[in-house]
Amino acid sequence: MSRVFRRDPRLERIQRNRLHPLHLNCANQHSDNQSQGSIADSGTFPDISSGTTPILDSRCRNASRLPLHRVDDPDFFIAVVPEMSGGRLTSADRDMLGLAQQLANGGFAHDHMDGQKIEGRGAVLAVVFSSIKDDRFADAGIDRLLDLSVFGEEGYQPEYQLALLLQADKQFAPSYWLFGDQTMNSADLGRRLAARLDERAATGVVEIDDNWIWCRAGQSGNEYRRPHERILLVAEQIAEPVSQCCYQASPVELDPIALEKISATSPKIDDLGLLPVDPGSVSLVEAEFVFAGGNGVTDWPLFHQAATALGATEGASRVAVDDGNMPRSTQVGASGTLVSARIYLAVGISGAIQHLQGMTHCDTVIAINLDPGCTMVSRADLSVIGDSSEIMQALADSVNHRESESQAGELTGADSEQVKEKWDDAV
Repeated sequence: MSRVFRRDPRLERIQRNRLHPLHLNCANQHSDNQSQGSIADSGTFPDISSGTTPILDSRCRNASRLPLHRVDDPDFFIAVVPEMSGGRLTSADRDMLGLAQQLANGGFAHDHMDGQKIEGRGAVLAVVFSSIKDDRFADAGIDRLLDLSVFGEEGYQPEYQLALLLQADKQFAPSYWLFGDQTMNSADLGRRLAARLDERAATGVVEIDDNWIWCRAGQSGNEYRRPHERILLVAEQIAEPVSQCCYQASPVELDPIALEKISATSPKIDDLGLLPVDPGSVSLVEAEFVFAGGNGVTDWPLFHQAATALGATEGASRVAVDDGNMPRSTQVGASGTLVSARIYLAVGISGAIQHLQGMTHCDTVIAINLDPGCTMVSRADLSVIGDSSEIMQALADSVNHRESESQAGELTGADSEQVKEKWDDAV
């Protein structure tokens, strides 16, 4: 029986971390794959349909050297609505696109009218409501791109976005709609679409096979199976992100007459825009940038100064909290708060298993530590080995220097020269 297998986050971390004891083995295996058949050296592209293409990490290769994946006349579509936080695909978005490619090419797609499998070759249609700022967008697994950013950037307008999704459903009739179940915007649109189409949405989807989809029941961790549904709200790490090909992402458009009618509709929600907030007032659960300190921090006033300069929300390890250096509300870990920040900067944290459990869902982890062999360094995407006080001071000075340059750009004559002299004296 064919199955959509879950990805292995531990193996991915080993491949990213040069200091991990097993990293060299992965690197040697990657070199062996290249020596057996390099795409660039041979001048030919392997047959990706046969499944014999060596799996190459897209982070280690230029996208222009990968084979081009094209679907000129698809038999059906798999629609994906990524979260696109900050205009960039999140790790959960890439997992979801990997699942979409497996549905499009692995024979899992079903006709929900008669329950039979759909024969032929499918294409992944991405519906995007924010401007694309991701330079790795071409290798994410998108065959068709429906760019609706002009509607998504007008603020919180879910009725507009829902109307656009309904038109896309009418125009492309996708076999599946995929939404992320771990984020607010994508999951909310998925539930709205299911209610409007009078269809059942499968939530917490963790695995798919030929006959069933497997879902996780809330926070209990219990899994149950149910028949294939057309609207799926998938969990994180449901599939491997694609890395074998460069995808064309051909643009498609909605019917202009329908767009004109949607635009003429009066909005039901008046979005007043975003308000500037103090990062210290943002809870750890909602924070996108967490600056966490541990037992290796010796200068806590400097830690607070660096966090303020970086505009980050402060976090802490249990040791820092037990020692009285940080309040209990800032503790990250299994016995504290579970965070899902885009950037998690850990200063002087060794990486106890309870702490790592609290930061599992962070996109990018940066470690500052004196010990290159600690667990946090092994987990991190980027590590800086050195004294935490010196590095925090350098971070704060760098940010303050940029602010001084920005202010100096608005000054003229003697004022500008005075700011420059102060900075020269400081360095």
